[in-house]
Amino acid sequence: MTTATFVFLFLSLVVLSSCTTTVVRSEAELFFRKHPEQKERYYRMSPTDARNVEECADGLYTTRRHWAEARKSRGEDPKEVEKMLALAKQWYEAERDVAEKLHDAMKRTGGQAYKYEIQEVPHGEGGFLIIKDGEIVDRLSFTTWTNHEKPERSSLE
Repeated sequence: MTTATFVFLFLSLVVLSSCTTTVVRSEAELFFRKHPEQKERYYRMSPTDARNVEECADGLYTTRRHWAEARKSRGEDPKEVEKMLALAKQWYEAERDVAEKLHDAMKRTGGQAYKYEIQEVPHGEGGFLIIKDGEIVDRLSFTTWTNHEKPERSSLE
């Protein structure tokens, strides 16, 4: 075997081995490698952070406020509009509270946050997980549902 052939084969082996890397790219991926039986349970697991949750809360609050103001300008019952505005404010404060709890949990554990949904017929659950070293170190569950009903908010755990 010539030196050129050996170098070619060696470099080919290096290139091929790098195409099949087993490097874990995220905490969620490591979690599913450690717990493959959990893969079926999680309908959704998306990376997030507290800032993203805050921005969503801000956007939803603005939308809800504009919607209530539009109803007010159409001459709808002012008391009903005020109820809508109060409810929008209450939801906004709850969503900001979730963002604060998420931030605190991430800081305390040093883990990565993921928005998750579990669908186990007839029940489901949604919220946030904090994963570190492939293990769930904290869970902020905020919605649960049964029999495919509309999800209802529940208190944070």
